[in-house]
Amino acid sequence: METAVEITIELYADTRRSGRCKSCRAPLQWATVVESGKKLPFDSDRFAVISTRREDDTGRLIERADRRTTHWATCPGAALFKK
Repeated sequence: METAVEITIELYADTRRSGRCKSCRAPLQWATVVESGKKLPFDSDRFAVISTRREDDTGRLIERADRRTTHWATCPGAALFKK
């Protein structure tokens, strides 16, 4: 039986920052991923919040976004940044 791949990702709303890609200079929205604590870039023109919720223990606002809008999926220089 095949499992469905989750296409959304949870991000801390209070960590979102604007920036530009060092490779292609595209405008970005950076945010910290709830599960991993790592920062992830999203294409500014495609980034959209699907839903929000409050974290139970801290009250922080968490946004759910489409993970297919990460900049790694569209940047022509993405391979330069992967370890």
